[in-house]
Amino acid sequence: MSTSSFIDTTFSLNDRIAVRNFIAAYLGVEAQRVSDQVRFKDLGAGWLDRLDLIIALEDHFDIELDDVADNILVLGDLIRFIEVSRPH
Repeated sequence: MSTSSFIDTTFSLNDRIAVRNFIAAYLGVEAQRVSDQVRFKDLGAGWLDRLDLIIALEDHFDIELDDVADNILVLGDLIRFIEVSRPH
């Protein structure tokens, strides 16, 4: 594997920060509150808020989350799913 293809396919720390900042801004919460362990409900996000966020993330990051959207309750799971779903 060449170095350039490794860089292209790795979900970097900056990518994780970008996803966290996107989620925080979308939900109107401080970025520090968006951790891997926090649940959507802990951020005041109900089912419809979560659905809207999933759609916004799909558009912004060019991914498909439809199949798992109802099963993602913890932000860390969402971030990990985005990691593996992003096009390489």
